[in-house]
Amino acid sequence: MDKRDGSLFSLMVRLASRRQQDALQRATALQRQFVDARNKVETASVLCGKRSEAADLYLRAVSVARGSREALAVAYQGHGELDKAAEIYRAWLNEEPDNPVARHHLAACTGTDVPARAAEQYVEHTFDRFAETFDARLSELHYRAPEFLAEAIGAIYGAPGKTLEVLDAGCGTGLCGPLIAGYARRLVGVDLSGEMLAKARARGMYDELHKAELTAFLAAARGEYDMIISADTLCYFGELTGVSTAAYGALRSDGCLAFTVEALDDFAASGHRIEWHGRYAHARAYVEATFTAAGFVELSALPLSLRLDRGRPVNGLVVTCRKPVAAAAELGAQPDHA
Repeated sequence: MDKRDGSLFSLMVRLASRRQQDALQRATALQRQFVDARNKVETASVLCGKRSEAADLYLRAVSVARGSREALAVAYQGHGELDKAAEIYRAWLNEEPDNPVARHHLAACTGTDVPARAAEQYVEHTFDRFAETFDARLSELHYRAPEFLAEAIGAIYGAPGKTLEVLDAGCGTGLCGPLIAGYARRLVGVDLSGEMLAKARARGMYDELHKAELTAFLAAARGEYDMIISADTLCYFGELTGVSTAAYGALRSDGCLAFTVEALDDFAASGHRIEWHGRYAHARAYVEATFTAAGFVELSALPLSLRLDRGRPVNGLVVTCRKPVAAAAELGAQPDHA
């Protein structure tokens, strides 16, 4: 190949590369427009009451996207077509028998083989993926659980004084941190998601952050905390006996526990139920009985809307309770806070 041929060949390669880049940019723009249009059509269909039509539109739309199987199943769940969602999760489990997402959501769709609490792998996987957009998404949903807990704590303790050992149980990205740091001599956070903890660390509000399963972490912290708060973490537990007992043991004499759960609107024989979205809801009577049995006193369960989900309020309970002063004897030589 002479020099002229070589130059021509190089020019052709550059032009082809540019055309490919232009085509890729146009395809990316079209994909973005397509996704935006899909979302608008789906929303309009839901608002018009055409839930089945919305799900079918979503089916055709997401079938061209990578990872569409999960997106489609979630869309069917959100539109109440649980049988269709269950079919997808069963097929997924046939290919990946140990997949925690498919296993958990199949239980949510069918109500069979429901775990006592969400598996650690499911929680960690879900929130690691969600960490980058977590704060912005919850802001769009008018999420108020941290504010409600801060108000409840304020009603109990009054003005902050930085005198307490405080645990943020299931701290996530640290949304509660700025609201409760004023009470804390030491503020500790614990969460299963490393990606969420990285976001919490960037806030600079926490003295310690730990990646751990909550019940085990609490069980190892005997009489260590004056206050434990937990915003939208116990909705990943069905059975609350273990975590309530562990929280009781982790508190000092006269320590306070404040948490939120999603409220179960109707009767469930067990007092709790996994809902279509994979979170658990709890009956008020069950929460009161469980935490009272663990030893807590002065229990209050205030019904409030914690956030929106598909435009509808998510009804919840903001619960506060105390470990009685008389329980100090259980701690032996464990010193109380100053």
